[in-house]
Amino acid sequence: DYSTLAEVQDGGMAQAAFLEAIEPDTAEVRREDLRHALLEYCQLDTLAMVRLTHFFQAGKGHEMYG
Repeated sequence: DYSTLAEVQDGGMAQAAFLEAIEPDTAEVRREDLRHALLEYCQLDTLAMVRLTHFFQAGKGHEMYG
């Protein structure tokens, strides 16, 4: 559940966090916090993609799309 993530909960927030992280004026501590938040988000996002892949590989996708 993305709502359990502290700082980055969707793609738009991930983009904003990345842009802040690469900003030269961003403090190193903040940059590390953003890195951690992005890794948490990407881990959950990747898990969702793996589960979708397994769903479609199991032949269940046709049930949704006829």
